[in-house]
Amino acid sequence: ARQKSSGLLYLSVTGAQFEQVVRYESSSKPKAVNYGWPNADGPLHKEALPRDYSSPDYMYDHGEGRGLALCGGDFYEPSKAGAEAFPSAYSGRFFFTDYGGWIASIDPAAPAVRNDFATGINRPIDVAIAPDGALWYIERAGIQGGSDEANSASEDGRLWRVYWTGSSDSSDALVEKSSAGDLPSGLPYLGSGELPATVLATGVFVDSDLKPTESFLPYSLNSPAWADGADVQHWLALPQSGKVVLTESGALEWPGGTVFVQHFDIVTDKQEGKRRKIETRLLVLDSTGEFGYGATYRWRHDGSDADLVDAAGEEELLEIVGESGALQNQKWTYPSRGLCYMCHTPQSGFVLGAKAHQLNRVHAYSEGDARNQLNAWSRLGIFAEELKEGVIDELPRSCRVDDLAAPLEERVKSYLDVNCASCHRPGGSGALWDARFETPLEEQGILGGDVRNTFGIEGGKIVTPGDVGKSLLHSRLASTSIVEQMPPLTRNVVDEEALEIIREWILAVGHENK
Repeated sequence: ARQKSSGLLYLSVTGAQFEQVVRYESSSKPKAVNYGWPNADGPLHKEALPRDYSSPDYMYDHGEGRGLALCGGDFYEPSKAGAEAFPSAYSGRFFFTDYGGWIASIDPAAPAVRNDFATGINRPIDVAIAPDGALWYIERAGIQGGSDEANSASEDGRLWRVYWTGSSDSSDALVEKSSAGDLPSGLPYLGSGELPATVLATGVFVDSDLKPTESFLPYSLNSPAWADGADVQHWLALPQSGKVVLTESGALEWPGGTVFVQHFDIVTDKQEGKRRKIETRLLVLDSTGEFGYGATYRWRHDGSDADLVDAAGEEELLEIVGESGALQNQKWTYPSRGLCYMCHTPQSGFVLGAKAHQLNRVHAYSEGDARNQLNAWSRLGIFAEELKEGVIDELPRSCRVDDLAAPLEERVKSYLDVNCASCHRPGGSGALWDARFETPLEEQGILGGDVRNTFGIEGGKIVTPGDVGKSLLHSRLASTSIVEQMPPLTRNVVDEEALEIIREWILAVGHENK
């Protein structure tokens, strides 16, 4: 790629271990340049410098999992920049793709620092800057591998256009358009370090009162996950041409580019009912719909906006006025970006809460307008095929753990599904039981199931029917020790109500088995 303004020429060198971006000054008098290959691959150690050697402007080791093969690149120099062009801070930067699935950029004036722009891409082989300032890149069809069979395994190659939707003083409101579908306008595109600094900058909400933009649809779950006593709201947005597929097994397949929003409020004064906005999380699916990224935003005390949580995560000590008027301190954990992938795994389907058995319920869209969500979605054309009469009635339906109208076993299974099944499932974290709601109890391996660590409980099992003291399921839900508690992440408060219901169930199954 050649930088028109300076004549700088950047070449991509794919080595045995290192990928390198090397320079040549085409505007200067021609001269011989030696980039060292094959005697030099990456940083020089004791190699003798070849004559006319020129060190790379930027290099990275793909052997450490940082890439696969450096492909095409282009300088950001739009000739007729329009309203959708990137801000001036991007001018002159060199964008390049790696076959492993990402796009990054460097500044030729300080090329040692790489800014990641987008990840989770399927084999990007080239990138180009259009005259209007949009960035285009090509996803190659096929699958990883490199053989003729792998390269011809599919015909899903795509041409993508990335353009700017933010204001001139913002640096992160990127949105992606695809020949196969569009992301809702104003949403951030996946890119490490390039997430919007505040939740209002993402375009999810119109204002700090949590009024969603038109792209977002509210939804609710039959069995909410325990969130340390906080109340949770949900929204989602689909790509403009994306459709949800309900499979024969009753699973939901989400289109690439779907965005899920989870918001947490907590009562800070239980005497007066005062509430506070705490946290908003985003989950954005990549082009495959099977993976993606998450981001966490921490609301300011005045509720005016929420700031992007550091990639390493954060903690806060909340002050809660209890029902007796006593002041209590409660730790709240804002998860790190990498922590998202501990639960949102390919094995779990990546999308956790929005399952068919969770969504099969009545949702109040407004006063006087309460409808079954799946039926409403079908009428809105959200599904690839309209759900036929009677299909929804045949789908399973989970329930709240405190729903006294539901059977005790279903209440417990629903609770374990939403709080545990991301790991406790076939192909999961190596756990010895299956927490999924659709798995029959007798096949879950819970009753009398072996455990790897009894934590000093002699004869302890996952659940020992009739014996709460020897049931590790109960003791680990009751613990707040980081080495013992379950779930292990972001939980700082015991769900006492659920714990009592699970105790009741353990005793009940013991009576049934006599």
